[in-house]
Order: sequence, then C-alpha cells, then structure tokens
Amino acid sequence: MTHLTVDKDEFRKFIQSFGHNVHDLMLTARDFSLIGAVAMPTHFFTQRISATIEDSGVIFIDDITSVVSFLRACDGNVIELKQKTSQPLHLSCGNITTSLPSSGQPRSAKNLTHVLGMVTEATNNDWKMWAGESLNCYGRLADTVDLVPVSRMGNVVGKDTGYRTTFKDGALIIEGGKKGSSSMSITLDLMDTDCPPTDTTNLFGPWFSLLINGLPQGPCEFYTGAGSVMVLNHVEKESLLVLIPQGGE
Repeated sequence: MTHLTVDKDEFRKFIQSFGHNVHDLMLTARDFSLIGAVAMPTHFFTQRISATIEDSGVIFIDDITSVVSFLRACDGNVIELKQKTSQPLHLSCGNITTSLPSSGQPRSAKNLTHVLGMVTEATNNDWKMWAGESLNCYGRLADTVDLVPVSRMGNVVGKDTGYRTTFKDGALIIEGGKKGSSSMSITLDLMDTDCPPTDTTNLFGPWFSLLINGLPQGPCEFYTGAGSVMVLNHVEKESLLVLIPQGGE
C-alpha cells in the first residue's frame, strides 16, 4: 500500500498546477517527495513537492476536481493518502475521510513513458535537440513571477486566441490577439541569451497562457527553436514544462 502525508495547501496547489486540460493524475511517492508528471497533446509537465512517505508507491487520482473539493472542506493542515494497487484512493484530514474510485489508468499518463524517454534524451544532450528538432535559442528568466501577467492574457485577448512568441534582442516577446480585435504584448527581459541573429518565432494555441505559469517561483531557463517546442526548466527546483507548438490541440 502506498501511504504518505503532505501539507494540505501545498498538495492542492500541486495537483491543480498540471494544466487546465488535465483531469486525472499519476503520482509517485518516494525519497521524501511526491512527484507528478503528465504528457498531453499540448504539453509535458513534471514537478515534485516534499512529503512524508510511510510506504513508497504510486497514487492514482481519477478526478482532480473531487480531490480539490475534499481538500477545501477540510480544516486541518495535513492530508493523509493511502492506496492499494487497483483500489480506491483514501484521503484523511483530521476526523474527515473520503474514499474515491480509481481506475489506475489516468489519461494524462497514457504517453508518459514515451515522453519521459524524450526528456531523458534531451537532458543528456544539454537541451540542444527535442525529437530531432534543434533547440538553438536559450535564455534565462530571473523569476517566474514575471510570467504571471502572461497567464492572464486570455482575459484580455479572448479564450480562443493563439499566441506568438519571439526571441529578439535578449528578450522574449509574447503576443496574443486576432487581427481587428483585442491584442496584448508582453516583453520578458532574459539573461545569458544565446540565439541565432534572426528572430526565433513560434505559434502556440489558446492554452499557452494557461500553462506557462505552472512553474513554482524562482529562476528558470528557456530553450526553443524555430518551429519547435518551448522548454521552461526551473533552475532551483525539480520542475519542467515543455510546451508543444500550435496544432497539439
């Protein structure tokens, strides 16, 4: 049986951070940590939080919304999770408990093994390539808090609007909006940039602004190439986001 305890508020933020289109999760409990990862048509995202692990193993969440509702109904600060293989997930907080069904087959993890192999290959190559495509543009953002305005762009330009990203003159320019309607542009100053002399531009779907603010606060590295993915790798914490160009969903 997988058995652990974790801070309630941190756990809630954690399971809600994997993307608006992620409704289930597979979590791994080991090494004083709870690790989550998803492989979606729009993105890959993995991160970990601290936890007290009684028995290592895997936790399957079939419905994130149900778990979040339970957490919000609890007054305690610590959540206990227990789950046997192919059995319901048991959650406890003080004197409140719940049992949630689990299929053990989260859709968000269907392609995870394959994508994790791609991540390992890219990491071994210092993020110079992704799936055979060149990542020849690099920059470093001092603090991911600067991405918060990006996550709110959809409120201005509309929820169904695509985004254009451009690396230019030591900055990342993010533009959203359609011709003849509302538009918005944000310029992020980057450090230690290393890009081709020509602008490096990519197009992403409406989900871009919802996903880019998933990383915890702190410095992160950007890797990308023309027509390729955009990688956001947190410098201080184990948190990695790979955004797929437009056409993923």
